Amino acid sequence: MALCKKLMKLVKWPGLLTIYGAPGSGKTNIVLTFLKQFCKSKCMYASTNTALIPQRLYEIGFKDRMVDIITLHDYIDLIRLVLLKDIHVNDIIAIDPINTFAREGGPGYNAVAFSLAVLRYLSDRLGLPIIVTAEVHLAKDSGDIRPVAEKPIMLWSHNVARLEKIKSGIYRFTLEKPLKATSYFEIVPRGIRWLQC
Repeated sequence: MALCKKLMKLVKWPGLLTIYGAPGSGKTNIVLTFLKQFCKSKCMYASTNTALIPQRLYEIGFKDRMVDIITLHDYIDLIRLVLLKDIHVNDIIAIDPINTFAREGGPGYNAVAFSLAVLRYLSDRLGLPIIVTAEVHLAKDSGDIRPVAEKPIMLWSHNVARLEKIKSGIYRFTLEKPLKATSYFEIVPRGIRWLQC
């Protein structure tokens, strides 16, 4: 269940990696793969829906006692999370998704932009690996799926990747920033299996 070496050579890591895609595109499974690979002693997983995460961590063979699982109820929780005094003691931080509360021009959008800026600072200053996922919407100009709060995501993330389910059981991972690259994977009971790496 290791990460794709071909892609990891292109990613600025440690850094801030944002992964976006439609529901069911494999975002959470990729996040858990990163957690399993980089969490040596303590890590953090934050989400609006954490109910199934302990079971999934167990299935992929992760020692869940090392994971601090935090439920986010609103954008204030998101701001509190990124401002935690001891957030830097984690080996890796995951927020899945970061943009649930974002609405263009609203306080949730501003909270996402602020949180991404703080996370970028933590990553740059402390070398802290951070992975976040992003929900999507249809772009008005192209009709293509794009991350909600795309401007701050593209501004503050070192790396941006798009996930897509392309056929039954097969998923595409497309790195869009800093360089373009594509690989394919499938989700198996123990996590991710890369098909082209």
